[in-house]
Amino acid sequence: WPKKSIPCWDPATLDFLGEVPACGEAEVTAMVQKARLAQAEWQKSSFAQRRFLLRTLQNFVLNNMETICTVACRDSGKTVIDAMVGE
Repeated sequence: WPKKSIPCWDPATLDFLGEVPACGEAEVTAMVQKARLAQAEWQKSSFAQRRFLLRTLQNFVLNNMETICTVACRDSGKTVIDAMVGE
């Protein structure tokens, strides 16, 4: 991929939203390695720690559902209902 960034467009309006960096093979490999290290740490955590973190994430999603759905609709062209069910 010769480009350094990927343009993002609103599929409903074709408005330009911005750009995200395009990663090369070395960057992707580094991210995969970082994820593997994180998974190894997650594996060491107790059930109580995992439950706490997942409940915290659940509360964040529930408390920010409107914003999450708005972004999903803008970025994917989904309807609000589809965003609520699918995101």
